[in-house]
Amino acid sequence: MNSKQPTYRDIAQQAGVSIATVSFALRNRSKVSEETRRRIKTIAAECGYRPNPMVTALMSQHRRRSARQQMRAIIVSFSPGWMPEAAGGHSTLSRFRDGERTACEETGFILEGMLWGEFEESARRVFARLRARRVPGVVFRGGSVPKWCESGWDNYVFAALGSPLRNFNAHLSMADHYGNAWLVMDRLAALGYRRPGFVLERSLWVNYRALSAYMGWARINGYEAPAPLVVDHWDREAFLRWFEGGRPDAIVVSSGEPIDYLKVAGIRIPEDVGIAHLDLDDSWQHLAGVRQNNFEAGRAAVHLVIDQINRNVCGIPEHPRSMFITGDWFAGPSVRKQER
Repeated sequence: MNSKQPTYRDIAQQAGVSIATVSFALRNRSKVSEETRRRIKTIAAECGYRPNPMVTALMSQHRRRSARQQMRAIIVSFSPGWMPEAAGGHSTLSRFRDGERTACEETGFILEGMLWGEFEESARRVFARLRARRVPGVVFRGGSVPKWCESGWDNYVFAALGSPLRNFNAHLSMADHYGNAWLVMDRLAALGYRRPGFVLERSLWVNYRALSAYMGWARINGYEAPAPLVVDHWDREAFLRWFEGGRPDAIVVSSGEPIDYLKVAGIRIPEDVGIAHLDLDDSWQHLAGVRQNNFEAGRAAVHLVIDQINRNVCGIPEHPRSMFITGDWFAGPSVRKQER
């Protein structure tokens, strides 16, 4: 018998769902269907999963104490250009929110949402609302605070979620883009791919962390990888010229355009070339790659805020901490074992 206590991640991998779904199912949250909840609980029981009674008792005690203190944590969301999931976009924002809400529920805080657009570029209105609601801590999403609201945060604790703030120092929780790209390269190599290529958009700064991992991995492991393709905007002809010249046997991507170009050109996936995506949506089953653990990133951001509240530390940190959350490899049908 395996003496190691199974984790949410272990159960999620067996069930083929996200870690957030496992968390909701085991806590009987309504976000999960009854059928999925029963299936996850069955897998958890078969794995030997048992809640830690000491942790459960401590969290219950903390929730009761926090409820008596009537403390609130508020989430400030500023995310221009991110399409809401309801409109057909990626699930990143909803997973962030689920993780933030879970962390608040675990610790007795209340999660609220705010949008910068509500305040008509008035910092006075922002801080008036925070004071009225007695908000001790804030999580910033979107990578920046509007210039009209850059100052005035000395009496608050805060953390950034998803990307570093460009305005001032803040503790940070985000996906481990470097580690996730390294994981992708490891998995492609294990499948027998020997010439993986890499394509990225210049405008997405997080891609450079992944590019650094790609180039470092290839050098350390002695692979003759094609030169990466860096584009300012997607162009089918330029991509296909790169593909024909480099002849990669797999391509690491972070968007869908290269996949569309390959299909139009009659290049078969995975028969002619494998595809590994660096940011799979939790619902995607047709591609291999990494599912970024945005639920845990949101959860960690709130815990960074609560830690500062508990230590009574306010304002811009002199030495900010960063938490990089690893993702999970999903072995989708866009890659396959190579025969050599």
